Amino acid sequence: MRPIPQRPRRKRHRARPQIGAETPVHVSIRVRDKTWNLRKKHVFRVVREALAAANAKLRFRLVHYSVQGNHLHLIAEADDTYALSRAMRSLSIRIAKRINALMKTRGVRIPERYHMTVIKTPLQMHMTLRYVLNNYRRHAKLWGEHPEPDWVDPCSSAPWFERWVRQPARARDPCPDLDRAISPAKSFLLREAWSAYGLLDPAFVPGPMSESR
Repeated sequence: MRPIPQRPRRKRHRARPQIGAETPVHVSIRVRDKTWNLRKKHVFRVVREALAAANAKLRFRLVHYSVQGNHLHLIAEADDTYALSRAMRSLSIRIAKRINALMKTRGVRIPERYHMTVIKTPLQMHMTLRYVLNNYRRHAKLWGEHPEPDWVDPCSSAPWFERWVRQPARARDPCPDLDRAISPAKSFLLREAWSAYGLLDPAFVPGPMSESR
């Protein structure tokens, strides 16, 4: 008698850490290979529309974001782990559907699993903010690009950030008719505590996030 083929076991993931309304998180979402560059104006537009829709959800607040070529960095707050999970799932579905419509394709654009780091200290919050808001500079350095010291990334929430050590140059909004897709922070860590380590420098070039912890 031939053995019955067994289904491959699904990879087990560790349970998400529990969070509350006073717990900011850093979330990274990556798109699959062969997806169009998320920073291209027509693609960034649908991404920002999706971010705005996620930010409108109850019990979830998107405070900062950075859109790179094949991934997004988000700094967010949610009332609990379930609210965050629901918001991330909704966001991923919206982005995937809108990009597939642009590309005239079908299929999975964003893996189901996203990466999340819970922010626990003012120093960690400070380092996460400058990593996310200046994230384009990290990639530009690898390509040999050197943006001006007062430049901030228009494909991020950096143009609306008000706690720079000096006033950056005004960034041209690629989608001025759209909602900014961000909300004010409510947690003390993200609202105020991080600034004990100084205001942010728009010229700062982040290293790997592991070096910032």
